[in-house]
Amino acid sequence: MDYQTLLIKAMTYDSPPEIPMRCGILPAVWKERPGEMRDIVAEFPKFFGTWFQNYNYQERLSNNYRCGTRTDEWGCVWSNIEEGMEGYVTGHPVPDRRQINTLEIPPNRNGSLPHGFMWLRLLDLRGFDEAMMDYGLRGGAAGVANPH
Repeated sequence: MDYQTLLIKAMTYDSPPEIPMRCGILPAVWKERPGEMRDIVAEFPKFFGTWFQNYNYQERLSNNYRCGTRTDEWGCVWSNIEEGMEGYVTGHPVPDRRQINTLEIPPNRNGSLPHGFMWLRLLDLRGFDEAMMDYGLRGGAAGVANPH
């Protein structure tokens, strides 16, 4: 059974024969140990997929893993000091919790989020300290619409 079918079966509680999962590998590992990584992904194609077997570090390195600063489509500023490792958000575009109510989702997202989790995206947008305050003040996002 292919991965997508497994995933749909799991999401619809249709008793998939196995748990769908995938493993990702930081590009820095490919940079440092490409031969060993090829051996590992070849041995476990179910976890890594087959495309990793021909992985080329220089061709596949996305902007998320390059040194420097970039701004994503949500307005989050990412900084990275080590090529091959993922950067971290150093500029949060929603400094005031009242701005959450006017936040617009960037076009062409197709319902997807960076990280795959709304909670992490909120940390990127607001910053950890501010997001924790949001959650603590009257139930987080639910309290934003009617702050007292």
